[in-house]
Amino acid sequence: MQTLITYNYSHEAGVLRSLLESEGINTFLTNETLVQVNPMLSNAVGGVQLQVAADDVEKALQIMKEHGFEPGKPAQENPLLRWINRIMK
Repeated sequence: MQTLITYNYSHEAGVLRSLLESEGINTFLTNETLVQVNPMLSNAVGGVQLQVAADDVEKALQIMKEHGFEPGKPAQENPLLRWINRIMK
């Protein structure tokens, strides 16, 4: 498995996870449950990491780019995640 992108909270990672899985790419979120139980530990454990199989990396990166989920781009700049974050508050 290879990490594509890291988020502070699992609900942010869940949006991208759903998108990739709808395109047939299996994903795995590391630290998902730990951060859900205690969000204060997110930075200590390196956040919630979205991972895919090495064979799916290029396809996943292309899908991410098409939908504005670019690695290195802060999550709050993505309009869909901004909307979800606003609802979650």
